[in-house]
Amino acid sequence: MAEKKPTLRKELIKMTISISGATMLILGLILSVIVFRQATARAREDMGFYMESVQEQLERQLQFLETTVVYIRENQTLNNFLKGFAEDSEMVKDQLEQGANLFSEGNLVSKSYPLIRDFYIFNERMQTVENHFYPLSVSEKKELKRDFIKLLNNFKEEKAEFSYRRREGVLDLCFRLYDEQMEPMGYCAVAIDQEGLGRIFAPLEKYETYYWGLLSRQNDGKVIYL
Repeated sequence: MAEKKPTLRKELIKMTISISGATMLILGLILSVIVFRQATARAREDMGFYMESVQEQLERQLQFLETTVVYIRENQTLNNFLKGFAEDSEMVKDQLEQGANLFSEGNLVSKSYPLIRDFYIFNERMQTVENHFYPLSVSEKKELKRDFIKLLNNFKEEKAEFSYRRREGVLDLCFRLYDEQMEPMGYCAVAIDQEGLGRIFAPLEKYETYYWGLLSRQNDGKVIYL
């Protein structure tokens, strides 16, 4: 049986199909690249928005601590207590609670979780006035006070500007307090609630891979909390 010779029509059809297939493949690849780039750009914009939002909230929360320290520096009753002068203990406590209001909007995360859960000021005699977000029993207060005094004693030996430690659910931070003439007058110790701190970064949970941490510039980038 004689083999049929390919006609020009069939060759044109084959060529058209091949060109169309190659064109569709190329167009598909181009569209995939465009869609991927657009999705990546949107993801970066989205990530940038959330990162900026997280940074702003963290700065607002930390502003509470800064404002409280300034308040302590300017409050004469607290100044006198820190410098060892006799002051009515209830008045000192009231003054601290006014300035370090742990239930204020500046300290609350998600309207129910605090950033700072315990707030202490100590004078050189290790006398203290304290404020707490969560109710504590008398024994719990005594134990926590002993723990902070131990932390402060280690801190004083190190002669550093601040010190920290981690315990279950809490990051403790202590630092020196200065008066308006920048003379040392006592110490401040705060317990930062890790759940409250973590909730600040909650908007980033939509991303599968992310991490955050607190770094110490004084200790050459040593990780404080991660």
